[in-house]
Amino acid sequence: MSTSPWNLYVDESGSSYDPNDLLVVVGIALNDPESPASTARLRRELERVYPVCPWPPHASSLNINASRLAAHLLVPEAPGETAQARLLRGLVREPCRRAQSSSDSSLDGFQRAIQQGRFPAFDQLQACDAWLSMHFPGIWHKLSHFRAAEDRRMRALLSMLARTFAPDKLLLLVSASKVADARPVERQMGSTCVKRDPYVCLAEGLFERLFCLRCAGGASVESVWARLATRNIEIHGFPKPVGLYPIYVGDIVKGAMDFPMDPAARSSVRVIPLGPLNRYDSTAHPLLVVADYLANRLRKFLLRAPSLEGLERCPALGLPGQSRIPLKAVPRAAPSLGALPTIAGGGKARELVRQAFELRASPACDGITPTWARQQAEAWCRVAHEGGWV
Repeated sequence: MSTSPWNLYVDESGSSYDPNDLLVVVGIALNDPESPASTARLRRELERVYPVCPWPPHASSLNINASRLAAHLLVPEAPGETAQARLLRGLVREPCRRAQSSSDSSLDGFQRAIQQGRFPAFDQLQACDAWLSMHFPGIWHKLSHFRAAEDRRMRALLSMLARTFAPDKLLLLVSASKVADARPVERQMGSTCVKRDPYVCLAEGLFERLFCLRCAGGASVESVWARLATRNIEIHGFPKPVGLYPIYVGDIVKGAMDFPMDPAARSSVRVIPLGPLNRYDSTAHPLLVVADYLANRLRKFLLRAPSLEGLERCPALGLPGQSRIPLKAVPRAAPSLGALPTIAGGGKARELVRQAFELRASPACDGITPTWARQQAEAWCRVAHEGGWV
């Protein structure tokens, strides 16, 4: 078994406050020694995907055409820029001039952010986007085509990553469910039932899936260096959400280690949270940017509730017909069980898998929706029942 540590980069997409929204937590797990040179090289590739974009590119903002106006205004022109960068600047130069001088009150927030040297907030970009589509509809449509070209370059980059590493050295871990399903009442404190933060529950599910893959022979996991992009989470007893400090990442890991896996496997896995805070700012690791992109794109795809097979054809994972970051790990200990899903469902799906491993049984997964959540639960319940442990 390999003793080299895994590097895990985790980000999410979705709102924790809308019970009907889908919350998606994505982890990129890489079992390969990293070097400053390889990290810098990946960053350069991402900067080529998104020309004239402040680091780090943020998928939700880049879905809005007007974000390219903000990027042009905030990133100084430099000699030797790529043809794509020059094309973008040529497209947005006049709209930028008009936006900066406009007295339209809907642009106040956008203008204020640019004057302060910061990237506009999501709602400020949306307001500017509405103004842009009204006053420059032709340029707005050209920017939509420019975004589509960026997506194609990003998918090509993902395919390159998938071809570079063996299937059991690069894993895409996903934990997702509707917010209402991911927020169970799990802890009794005195006479109070404490509702847990939905992100925390799904992050625990993501770590559980990594540990399960180790136990079932789908990945050689001994130590994990975990970088979770910071976000605010709800902690019982605190009046306001707090940042995701390493102590809380440690709590997430402890929650996942409660999973009823083989005691020998539990004792052999170590998770080291890296921090103090993994901010999504100018210091962000390139693989956090990849996790952010995949979380955003998978969320849109998962909302259409495909089957597990359909999910693996998600265009965000790579170009059609080419290698892509897999959603299934390569099984070694029990090939008869098939390839094991690295995607996990929250709520009832998660609880049934935990129950299956505790009882070494295969409970019925009827009633679990959507289809992919039921299928992944069935696959892991079979592992528990048929004994797919190393």
